[in-house]
Amino acid sequence: MDSLVLCKKDRFLSSEYDLLAFGRQLKYFRRQAKMSQKTLAMSSGVTQPCISQFENGERTPKEETVHCFARALNLDVKDLMRKGALQDVVKKNLGGLTPVELQQVLDFIMFVKYKRSNKEDPSDDPSRA
Repeated sequence: MDSLVLCKKDRFLSSEYDLLAFGRQLKYFRRQAKMSQKTLAMSSGVTQPCISQFENGERTPKEETVHCFARALNLDVKDLMRKGALQDVVKKNLGGLTPVELQQVLDFIMFVKYKRSNKEDPSDDPSRA
């Protein structure tokens, strides 16, 4: 088992950024494994409500919990905990796309941001001019 540096109260994550990054990565890798939260719960022994809280950055995992997730997702703990892991995956997948495909990715990002902010019209965004 890897030797990991723990934060206060036997927790891995020490800042809000770390907590949110872990949640995003957990969700990403769970979806890559084509697992629902319920399936991951059964595979890891962690309840589905707890998984939801981790993914939403509302709860901090203990070392044992992170190891359970890594085993269930067939990952190395370092990959699940690494801050830049998700960014690396995004960069890797953007490489080799055509300009048209990159524009489609950008359009999708703008759509997601639009949905999140509940703007009336995404064409009102001056950065899209």
